[in-house]
Amino acid sequence: MVKLLSRVLKREQDNYFLVTPVEKLGIQVADVPFLVTAWHQINNQLVFTTNVDESYPVDFSHPVELMVDRVSGERLPYMLVRRNLYARLHQNVFYQLVELGKPIQQEGQNHLIVQSGDYRFSLGTL
Repeated sequence: MVKLLSRVLKREQDNYFLVTPVEKLGIQVADVPFLVTAWHQINNQLVFTTNVDESYPVDFSHPVELMVDRVSGERLPYMLVRRNLYARLHQNVFYQLVELGKPIQQEGQNHLIVQSGDYRFSLGTL
């Protein structure tokens, strides 16, 4: 049921809706609707899998960005999965990716950078 509903989920500004051809129902989302629960690597490309078993390559179409978590207020990595819908990286995934990261100076701060194909992203500042 969750997988089915995730396919009709839409975001308009900061509001979430389940939209079918018949109706549009507003729903409450604490932070973001999806969670990256697993990852694997194909050659040099990282692929993230969400809690609804959808997989996305980490790349320029599905970037990982540091955003403020609405619950904790911390800056955490989130992945754009589709149509302005984001997935937060589960804590276990985050710690597994930390092992892949390399410290790099960026914008005057030391960031922990992870490479996925030609795309690089920050897991946060050191």
